[in-house]
Amino acid sequence: MQLQSPSADRGAGLRETARRAAQLSRPLAPGEKIDLDHADVTEITRLPRVGPALAQRIVAWRAQHGAFGSLERLDSVPGIGPKLLDAIRPFVTQP
Repeated sequence: MQLQSPSADRGAGLRETARRAAQLSRPLAPGEKIDLDHADVTEITRLPRVGPALAQRIVAWRAQHGAFGSLERLDSVPGIGPKLLDAIRPFVTQP
């Protein structure tokens, strides 16, 4: 069994953090859409005006209540209202 040094663990953690940060900062490509019924927190944060805390609330709401089925049902998540729905509408798939 090979043990890793604390600096190796720290390096692996930094690489993972950098990988996740790159995913979060990657903008949506033209025509790319997010499926809110299946997307994880990282994917959801790529939507305009959606940060990690709101993305986590979206995923938690979906885990508790099931798939959204329509974009309009997303307003059941605390912090989401008509203006945010209008901002993300072009970037999400509609069932």
